[in-house]
Amino acid sequence: MKNLYSKKLIKFSLWSAVFTALVGTLLHFAFKWTNGSLFAAPFAAVNESTFEHLKLIFWPFLITTIIGLFVFPDKKPSFIASAAVSVFSGMVSIIVLFYTYSGIIGRFYSAVNIIIFLVSVAFSYYLLYLFMKNKSFDFPFSGVLGSLIFILLIAVLISFTFLPPKIALFLDPLTKSYGLPI
Repeated sequence: MKNLYSKKLIKFSLWSAVFTALVGTLLHFAFKWTNGSLFAAPFAAVNESTFEHLKLIFWPFLITTIIGLFVFPDKKPSFIASAAVSVFSGMVSIIVLFYTYSGIIGRFYSAVNIIIFLVSVAFSYYLLYLFMKNKSFDFPFSGVLGSLIFILLIAVLISFTFLPPKIALFLDPLTKSYGLPI
């Protein structure tokens, strides 16, 4: 029984990682494809800032989390918390990896940024697998904690899309502007 659960978890994590990588890649271009639709703005990258690229991992991950609630119905609270911490960790890894390599060499490369995105997606789903396998968030109110993390991330992604702070994380390095293109 445990082996069957582990295989199911591996399969779910792998397919979810592929889904997130593909949908995240599409979200990179969705704002432009919709001619700058304000409806697409909270979900798609509106510029080339590091912050906007966090959406590319978050929204597809949220979709797979919702699907996971049906795939693992008896693990809902633990699954929500595991997924929330996993996606947050993936988002942080994008920031850390980007600023580490670009800070060291003094510039950035699109190919490296794509690799960072893919590595962060893989890292997120690997964490999800480990957290679920090891029952890391199998405690009372873990579902509430995970839900609060997701709600906070959604609020931050949406609000900072329209009202970005004037700090480097939100700066489009190509246009030297913040937030939505005018």
